[in-house]
Amino acid sequence: MKKIIILFSLLLFGQIQAQQPINQDNLQDVLSAYMDYFKGYDPLAPVAVRKAKFNKVVDKENPNLSKADRERAFKIVDAYIRADKGLDTEYKISDKDKQLIKEMLDDAEKQKQKGMNAMTGEVNRIQNMSYEDYKNFVTQNGQLPLKEAEIKKAYNQMHKNDDKAVAITPTDVQKSKQLNQMEAIDILREPSKHTFAEFKAAMKLLKPDISDDDIQKNWQKIHH
Repeated sequence: MKKIIILFSLLLFGQIQAQQPINQDNLQDVLSAYMDYFKGYDPLAPVAVRKAKFNKVVDKENPNLSKADRERAFKIVDAYIRADKGLDTEYKISDKDKQLIKEMLDDAEKQKQKGMNAMTGEVNRIQNMSYEDYKNFVTQNGQLPLKEAEIKKAYNQMHKNDDKAVAITPTDVQKSKQLNQMEAIDILREPSKHTFAEFKAAMKLLKPDISDDDIQKNWQKIHH
């Protein structure tokens, strides 16, 4: 089934002609549509019904695929599914299409390997970073308000089997318990998801002069 899903993707993304890039926004929907089509495949259903279901998947992934390419893709995918399920096929795949599919699957495997190699290289690069470089990397040079203790915990976890771990000081722990402004704003945006103590700490951070009575009144308004 894995090869059929890869084949689905290659055909429907227009790899035969259009070389269209994947739309990451609807990737999950497309994969779900693949699985639903494969699992719900009815060998006794009329060809027109199978084509209609197939075209729903096409419309999710590549709605601009031409009628001719849809027909060709359906025949190829339908034949592969029937073969995978041990069924007789109503279509014969030409030698030209067989060769094209082989080349496409081989290319997909090569691209997958390239991606794995790139990922391994990136992991190795991160593991070889000094703590300061790692901190700058994960916080995007200070743009993300991550807490020092949490950064150190992640770094130490990565280096639990070597001598690169860094010390987590009491100051780091104390700072990690303190709210930053972004967290305070998040708490006040959805106070019902937090405790009164968290709500109070957020209010004090964003409005230091506010009295405990006013905080209590605001809390009661939210919960009435």
